[in-house]
Amino acid sequence: GKPPPRVTWWTNGEMIDDTDESPRAHTVTNTLTLARLTLAHLHTIIVCRASNSNHTAPVQTSVTIEMNFKPLTLKILSTREAISAGKEYELVCQCVGARPPPSITWWLDGVQLANATISTSSNGNVTLSKLLLVPKHSDGGKFLKCMGESPVIDHRPLQDQWKLDVQYTPQVYLAMGSSLSPDEIKEGDDVYFECNVRAHPYVYKVLWYHNGVQVQHNVSVGVIVSNQSLVIQRVRRQHTGLYTCVASNIEGDGQSNAVILKVQYAPVCASGQLHVYGAAKNEEVSVTCRLDAVPPVVHFFWRFNSSGDVVDIAENHVATQGLQSSLSYVARTELDYGTLLCWGSNALGRQKIPCAYKVVPAGKPNPPENCNLTNQTTETLTVHCVPGYDGGLVQKFIIEAYEADSKRLLLNITENTAPQFALRGLEPETSYIVHVYAANEKGPSEKWYLTGYTIKDIAERRTAQVRPPPEELVSVTPILAVVVAVVGSLVLLALVVAVVVSLKKNHCLRNKDVTLPLQTFLADTRDFDDKNPDLIPSNGSGERQKKSPSTPEEGGFGSIHICASVPYHNTVYSTYPRTPRSLSANTTQ
Repeated sequence: GKPPPRVTWWTNGEMIDDTDESPRAHTVTNTLTLARLTLAHLHTIIVCRASNSNHTAPVQTSVTIEMNFKPLTLKILSTREAISAGKEYELVCQCVGARPPPSITWWLDGVQLANATISTSSNGNVTLSKLLLVPKHSDGGKFLKCMGESPVIDHRPLQDQWKLDVQYTPQVYLAMGSSLSPDEIKEGDDVYFECNVRAHPYVYKVLWYHNGVQVQHNVSVGVIVSNQSLVIQRVRRQHTGLYTCVASNIEGDGQSNAVILKVQYAPVCASGQLHVYGAAKNEEVSVTCRLDAVPPVVHFFWRFNSSGDVVDIAENHVATQGLQSSLSYVARTELDYGTLLCWGSNALGRQKIPCAYKVVPAGKPNPPENCNLTNQTTETLTVHCVPGYDGGLVQKFIIEAYEADSKRLLLNITENTAPQFALRGLEPETSYIVHVYAANEKGPSEKWYLTGYTIKDIAERRTAQVRPPPEELVSVTPILAVVVAVVGSLVLLALVVAVVVSLKKNHCLRNKDVTLPLQTFLADTRDFDDKNPDLIPSNGSGERQKKSPSTPEEGGFGSIHICASVPYHNTVYSTYPRTPRSLSANTTQ
């Protein structure tokens, strides 16, 4: 400028340097040197001003001081308490004083973690790094580090570290005792299990389970639970199954793997099978014997026992598949009713107690007895009866209710347990005819007839005592009177016969407990076949029939009385030689 200007430096309204110089004509300069910058200089604005007259405004320019700093402090802010495996945690690392914002990284046992986010305060002085951590149980005892460094200044990085205390639910592993061979355990052996637990903090209880049911400590039955071991003394087949252990600490419950205990044992009778078969004369009945055994390779034996006569049945007259053996049997005479005995053997030995299957006479059931109306209301009739002889088979009971005037069937109810019925939803002040009868596989019994009526629908609807029906319902014609007389005579005759049969039955029962001395009757199977032409070799025919107990004096066998009693668990032998009588048997494959 002309005249030459004066050049000065200013800050915060104060002149800090007025030393200028003219290196050439018409040019003036002023160089400002700041000897030692400090944090106080950060963002300081310095103004360079030029002026050559008091009559004109000075011209000026400015500069702002920006500075780079390495980090001053770095710290992991999160509380350093125990953490749980599998849970998510947000960890924060704070770095103060770095410009520009520092580079912050996380490391776990020397491995850098990537899932972190960084934020910086508005003044750029504080930088936060947030890490989402899901620790594993294996991270316990490892060091988690946070490191911060300036991206533009070469310096030693700052760091903070935390030794992780990771708690976790128990890790459990179950094993059978090392001295045991799992495939060679048999009844009577001692077995033990070991529950190996890894947990932090340590467990406060260990529970044992067999097929999902908790095992209780009981020394008297040979079950000993001792912290992390289970001992079963004199193991039995009932102990077969899956075993697990569950260990618990404050983090939760840890369940082990399942260990299978397979106990080998000699054959025994399987549960849930039919033990009484009802059959008429010359009727083929398929008797099935089912066993349980481990190993399941079983050889079957059959015998027939009746009134002290014991006969072995040859293998070619039975059909065997796995743990099941079947025999088709035909009772030709009254003496052919008795008990079939079946047992088996495997590598562990022979069955101790044979399975017993009784073959008894069977036919249609007798009708229910003593049927009475026990309660009458405006809408309900209640009928109670006593079951009659079931014919040697499982019976059910049926009631049919007809409207007396229209003869229309209103209700048909079947009961499987007892002949007791409640007829509901009937019309008030109405007469009904009721038929009650029993039925089994052989067919229905005769029917028991009743006449009843519902009472008048009055406000109280009180239950009435059973009383005779209205007079108009029981008017008797001459023909009806004759029919009633004949029926009455037949009923009286039937009662007399029943009393006589009952007396004979009681006589048999008083003598049924006689025990015969035991003597084995061993028949050679070839000789047995020769002397018994009714024994039919296995031909693959016949079906299994489910029968139930019967009494010989009913169902068409009134003159036959079998007084011998054969318990399921005993075999009765005669004390004197007897010629084997004919035995009729067919076999199913």
